[in-house]
Amino acid sequence: MITSSEKVTIAEIVPVIQGKVISGNPEMVISSFSTDTRTLKKGDFFIPLKGEKYDGHRFITQAITGGALGTLVSEEYILANKNEKDSFLKDSFTVVEVKDTLDTLQKLALYYRKKFKPFVIAITGSNGKTTTKELLGSILRKFAPTLVNYANWNNQIGLSLTLLQLVPVYRYCVLEMGTNHPGEIAQLSRIAQPEMVIFTNIGKAHLEFLKTTQDVFKEKMSVLDYLPGDGEIIYNADDLLLGNLPSGFRKTGFGIDRKTDFQASGVREENGKNLFFLHFAERKIPVSLPILGRFNVYNALAAIAAASRKGVNLELIIPALENFTPLPGRMNIIRLSPGTVLVNDCYNANPDSMRAAINWFLAAYPEEEKILVLGDMLELGKKSKEEHFALGEMIASLPVKKVLLFGKEIQFLAEALKRNTQIETIIFADKNQLAEEIKKILKPKGAILFKASRAMQLEEVVRQLLTDDR
Repeated sequence: MITSSEKVTIAEIVPVIQGKVISGNPEMVISSFSTDTRTLKKGDFFIPLKGEKYDGHRFITQAITGGALGTLVSEEYILANKNEKDSFLKDSFTVVEVKDTLDTLQKLALYYRKKFKPFVIAITGSNGKTTTKELLGSILRKFAPTLVNYANWNNQIGLSLTLLQLVPVYRYCVLEMGTNHPGEIAQLSRIAQPEMVIFTNIGKAHLEFLKTTQDVFKEKMSVLDYLPGDGEIIYNADDLLLGNLPSGFRKTGFGIDRKTDFQASGVREENGKNLFFLHFAERKIPVSLPILGRFNVYNALAAIAAASRKGVNLELIIPALENFTPLPGRMNIIRLSPGTVLVNDCYNANPDSMRAAINWFLAAYPEEEKILVLGDMLELGKKSKEEHFALGEMIASLPVKKVLLFGKEIQFLAEALKRNTQIETIIFADKNQLAEEIKKILKPKGAILFKASRAMQLEEVVRQLLTDDR
């Protein structure tokens, strides 16, 4: 429920966005925003964005039909479509003309961030951002009202829409920040104005445009240009590149291998959980984390460190972690009817996360007959052939029964396997055929790992297997 102190009117934001009301009521109260008429709710204020394939302005009439109270519209669109103006210039529908709608979305997000003043925690790194965000959010919500970005809304649009959900009740805002081009982290940081930054790790991700891990490091470090002098850095002390953090900020480390502020020891897996001891300030506390993989221990440590530095006591932090519900597509363990274990980790992939998942899989299921179902690792640019081939060389020496592949870039992994091993390898161009092949080889003592980049949508095969298994 929006209270009077939370109301934002068109008249209030027009000077901020340098806009002009060309129809409707400037005193209209905005309670929520939408950029997509497919999910737009009655009472939303519509922000039409122009992309490579679609122009949201073409859906303004649909927004009106869907119950939107108003919309932004760009100067360019008004000039180019003068004959269409009458279709949405109505007294009952508020239209604000602006120079550029994406730029305006970001201006609005920054305005909301400054108006409602939550403590903003930014999370960036090559791997583990979303899980760390969800873990930290689950802890902070037990302590105070907390907003986190939905799913992986970690780009200029998603992060901005998250900030537009702010109301005064939120004390914390946890924002995942992603990038695949130089300059994106700086742009996100300018909008978010973080007061604490978590660096999960620096690895081989988005090399198509960031080229090298040093470039990735440089891109991630740009967030610090927007961190205030009294801001704090939470960082992975086991990551060699993160040992080169600039001075001048308070720093808190987390890790497993090196002695640091928040350290885990005795890491082991048992009954579907990660068990470890947390060492902090002379204390040794047992933790039972309901998500598998050594990499998720790092994610949990990052969340513990950030929450603790914000004054949340460990007696509240640990139970919140132990009751965490894993996200879909991230180390989900599924048992199919013949007794085969299916590990669904196909939400995303890069060379580092792919190796980590495969190594974990081999250690977790030493006795089972193991099958890898892998898809392309995307956004590697000129490094794609090299990285896929190198991954194939690694897999060639592993105790794997069969490797099933989907995608175009994955052919280089297959090439490496054929050169270096007798492991049966099949490339599929059709997901239905891939699913049918998997159904043929399900065994009571088998284990299958699914992993690929997000755009490969390998979870469609998992869903088909689960549907047919009912």
